[in-house]
Amino acid sequence: MPLAPIALIAFILLLTGAVSAGEKEEQQVEHLTFEEFLKLEGPEEFERLTREAEDAAIAALGGMPPTIERNGSVLYFSGLISHQAVDALDAAIAVAPTTELHIRSAGGGVPAGHRMGRLVHQHRLAVVVDQYCYSSCANYVFTAGARRIIAEGAVVVWHGNTLQKNWREFDQCGRTVSSFTGIPMPPEEVAARRADTDRARRQVADLEFFRDIGVDDYIARVGQEPQFFGDFTLSVVDMARFGVTGVEAPPGYGSAEFCREINHERPNLNLYCVAVTDQMLAYERTRRVKGEICQADGTLRIRTERD
Repeated sequence: MPLAPIALIAFILLLTGAVSAGEKEEQQVEHLTFEEFLKLEGPEEFERLTREAEDAAIAALGGMPPTIERNGSVLYFSGLISHQAVDALDAAIAVAPTTELHIRSAGGGVPAGHRMGRLVHQHRLAVVVDQYCYSSCANYVFTAGARRIIAEGAVVVWHGNTLQKNWREFDQCGRTVSSFTGIPMPPEEVAARRADTDRARRQVADLEFFRDIGVDDYIARVGQEPQFFGDFTLSVVDMARFGVTGVEAPPGYGSAEFCREINHERPNLNLYCVAVTDQMLAYERTRRVKGEICQADGTLRIRTERD
């Protein structure tokens, strides 16, 4: 799933440190609500701290810093998606005419993913996936390409977005056990999400992003609901059902045979090739029209006329 919970925890740590009362002892930190902080410091400072927190959380995941290289009108990006990485990509695009972005990324922050996707969309860049494009890379960068190309042996992997069902169940029903896996959320993540008064804004930003690029956000969740498969990819034909059209990929990409072969070659991948059905699309249409209701166990179901 996207890194919003991790970024949120880092933001809370930064925020409490940023508003500590001068020379007070560490135990005497002055805690502010989101609204109080905005009034005191302003939205620009909030945005700066948020970006720093998200980047700190991504850096804590380890690995080499992202790299950006140019060959003519083609840029090559490798690494996690952070605000610093997007700033560097923006600067690289400004240097010379750019037509194509080759990317290899395991994902990154959601707002940084939005920014990178908007850069790609604004400059009408072709996106070429080299080896892998996971999570925020799949959600926001691959989908935003003027052309979308999956190289031989490469994979585009979705596993949810800010509107995925287990987050909706937390927000609407207070459920702290994933209905996908049955695994409880760590206490620190529960505390962070309960303290987060800005998640509704991020969910709106997610929907606005997909609307602006002409893609249905269900593409990031179709492998989760109504049935959960885990990390998943789609065939070229099924991607087009969500507005991701004209994808160029090796023959058979996204088929059951493709997943059998690539999981054999990469045992740690555990990728599922989801075949999108009319029933799946009908489920999502109905959910959006009728809405959802919490059940006794904190899971969500679609409303019926009896509710």
